This record gives sequence, C-alpha cells and structure tokens, in this order.
Amino acid sequence: MEHAEVENVKFLIERNGHESEGIEDLLMHLKSRGLKIGLATNSLYELIPIILKKIYISDYFDFCTSAEYEQEGKPNLAVYLTVATQFNVDPSICVVFEYSYS
Repeated sequence: MEHAEVENVKFLIERNGHESEGIEDLLMHLKSRGLKIGLATNSLYELIPIILKKIYISDYFDFCTSAEYEQEGKPNLAVYLTVATQFNVDPSICVVFEYSYS
C-alpha cells in the first residue's frame, strides 16, 4: 500500500471509525477472567494503534501483530501462531474471534 493510501485510511479511521456493538463488554469480561488478549490482523501494523485508540479499546490487548510480518496473510494461520507463541501457550487451547467487514 502506498503512503498516500495509508494516510487516507488513517484519515477515514479517525473520521468514521466506531466500535462494533458489544466489543468492549466482551473484552472487559475476558480481562476480568484473567485471560490474555491478542490481536492478529491482516491490517498494516501502523494502523493497529490508530484503530484501537479511536474506539477506546487499546488497553485490553496484551499483544498485537500484523500478518505483514508473516510470509502469508490470513487465512494462513501464521499470524495466529505468532500470538500464541508470544503468550507461550499451546495454540490448541486458544480461542479466535474473527470479525471483518470485508
């Protein structure tokens, strides 16, 4: 993605970004249970903090990563495995919530 496109996406996030209904309640519940929360996305890494700050949920995530650092993006599992490795947990005991407008 070219620099101008990235800047346009940032602008659109700042102007139009909003939380999906119920997401903060879910994250709060998971945190209250002592669970670690990771974010694995196909989005550019530099967009992650912008999105999370815009919808006020950045404090819930213990680790965030982007598939841009993997050889293949989703649906390849590499980005999910990176999060599991970061948390030092067996991927078979992880839960993944997938949500996308695309």
